[in-house]
Amino acid sequence: MTRIFTRLNPVADVVLDLSSRLSKSLRARVARVPLANALGRIAAREYTALRDLPEQDKSVLDGYAVRSVDVAGASQAEPAFLRVVGSSTPGSPFYGSLEPGTAVRVSTGSILPRGADTVIPIEAVKNVGNSILVYKPFAPGYGVMKRGEDFRAGDVIVERGKRIEWWHIGVLAAQGYDTVEILELPQVALFVVGDEVVEPGSELKPGMVYNSTGHLISAYLTSRGFRVTYLGLYSDDIEDVRAGLERALKHGDIILATGGTSVGERDNTARVLREYVESEGGVFYHGFLLRPGRPLGVGVAGGKLVASLSGFPVAAWAQVYAVIEQIVYKALGLPWPPDPLLWARVSRRIASPAGVLDVIRVRVCLEGVELVLQPLRVTGSGVLSTLVEGNAVLLVPPESTGFDEGSLAPVRLLHTEIPSCKSGGGAGG
Repeated sequence: MTRIFTRLNPVADVVLDLSSRLSKSLRARVARVPLANALGRIAAREYTALRDLPEQDKSVLDGYAVRSVDVAGASQAEPAFLRVVGSSTPGSPFYGSLEPGTAVRVSTGSILPRGADTVIPIEAVKNVGNSILVYKPFAPGYGVMKRGEDFRAGDVIVERGKRIEWWHIGVLAAQGYDTVEILELPQVALFVVGDEVVEPGSELKPGMVYNSTGHLISAYLTSRGFRVTYLGLYSDDIEDVRAGLERALKHGDIILATGGTSVGERDNTARVLREYVESEGGVFYHGFLLRPGRPLGVGVAGGKLVASLSGFPVAAWAQVYAVIEQIVYKALGLPWPPDPLLWARVSRRIASPAGVLDVIRVRVCLEGVELVLQPLRVTGSGVLSTLVEGNAVLLVPPESTGFDEGSLAPVRLLHTEIPSCKSGGGAGG
């Protein structure tokens, strides 16, 4: 006999309830790491500029620092004549003040002498002994990077909860930071349920499938900064599922099981997880207004988050992205989703059922100077090609029924590459 869901839960309501319950116990450990080891980690606090950058006005080219007023009337017929009184290099600045009618030889990156407000390129002057001739005027500020033009003391470099990227490392180094406080996200324990599932490399007999879902979710969460312990395969037998859960509870604060989460007679995962959660006095939700991923089961008990994910890889990823991560991030007081937000022009109508949080894989590409959104196949919980072809996700909220062709839609960028729309690989039907 096949059972059906008696009620489908709104994602927002469950996230609010479970993140609140989980916030009382779930913690991200703060660790201090050398700056070189901070790449890809999550900042545990806000980092700001400690000083102006540059700290003083600097030259951005090789040439001569002058007072712009001294060359204001310069021309080919009547060039300005300036006496060179010294030089300034990045490691050896000129300490005097620039007097009227004088110039100082400067190198790229050197501090501008007091009194100077302009740098004339070396190729724009004629040297005459210890003097130079300038044949045209240069506006104030030409060739100069002003103090604080790059960063002002107090400017935010990276916000708390943001992933530290390579460019953050460069700026942090320029500000003198040699260590960074990062968040070590909670430990995830993951096991896979299914009589038909075998590990890659094993013999694939008729009716069997390789374990793509478990490895995909493990890799995805690792890439997001979570520490993941993969506990292997378990059969659909209810006692085996219980054994998997018992083992997972010893290894993680977030327990994820893929497979066996629907409502069939052999789908025991959600049943076992619910049994555990309710025995611990917690709350468990099964069945969501989510596409793909409706059969998700998730609950909180004993200070841990437990969830039964779909055995289909794309549905399992959507469940993790839209629900599991959202609960965890909100419980930890971190912004969700952490991915860059872009607005892109919709290439064709995207329909979405009312009342459902729709997680749509899309491809964002460049057409001229405009970002274009190409929807990939909406249906198909196991269509892995949409994860390869797509570089972004469109979250259609329950109150919306989609986006019209030509409208702008907000997308979250998952991959760093944005290809040309002419490069192909685009919108499947």
